[in-house]
Amino acid sequence: MLYCWCAYQLLSFGHNITQCFVWNNTMISQDFISGYISAVGSFLQYTRNHKTSFAFQIKAIPSNISLLEQIALSMEIANRVYTYHGKTQNYALLVVRDRHSLLKNVIPFLENKLYGEKELRFNEWKKSIIENCSTWKFQNIKSKTMSQLWSSPLKKSA
Repeated sequence: MLYCWCAYQLLSFGHNITQCFVWNNTMISQDFISGYISAVGSFLQYTRNHKTSFAFQIKAIPSNISLLEQIALSMEIANRVYTYHGKTQNYALLVVRDRHSLLKNVIPFLENKLYGEKELRFNEWKKSIIENCSTWKFQNIKSKTMSQLWSSPLKKSA
C-alpha cells in the first residue's frame, strides 16, 4: 500500500512516478494498476465500414513509458508501448485492439477491480464485447461462460 500512496502523491504533484513502481525487479500490484486505469484508462468501441471494433488504451506522459511497459507485462499483454511527438502534445500510449488479448487478458485482469464511473464504463464495454462475439470468427465463443472462456484457449475458425 505504501507504493500506491507514494505513486498517488507523486502523480498528484505532476512528478515522474516511474521509479516508484519497479523496485527490486518486482511487478507493480494489480490494485495499483486498476487504480491507474481508473484514472487514465479508456475503453473504446467504434464502428468503421459497418464493423464494430473494440480497444483498451492507457495514455501517459512520454517519461512514463516504462510504467506503461510494466503495466503491459503485469497484464500479460504483448503489445508495444508507442510514443507520439506532435506539434501540440507528446504522450506514450498502450493500445490493445486484439480480440484475444481483450478477452483473455484485459477483461479478466480488471474484472471486479474498478469502482465508480470507470466500473460502469468497463461493464458496458465488456457487455458490448460479449454481445458482438457472434460476429467474430471464433468457435463457440458466445456459448461459453466468461470463466470457461478465460480458462480455455480460443480457437480461430477456418
